[in-house]
Amino acid sequence: MEQQECEGLNFYVSRDNGEARLIVVGVNKAGKDLTGTYNDVDPSGVKTTEVRDYLIGYSEMKCPNNCDDTSVLLAD
Repeated sequence: MEQQECEGLNFYVSRDNGEARLIVVGVNKAGKDLTGTYNDVDPSGVKTTEVRDYLIGYSEMKCPNNCDDTSVLLAD
């Protein structure tokens, strides 16, 4: 969420060789996915020449093998 313009997250389920994967992507105020690159901003808010990649996250870990068994999301 500390990426430039990132105001929230989108979650996607994808398939990789038949396995479901959860993909997490930052989104801007308009709800558009932040992909590609952006110019970093210095502490005073001025854009720099340093180019950074927007992060896209996913995890190899899956439930139920690694879930928090005390989570309210697993309650009946």
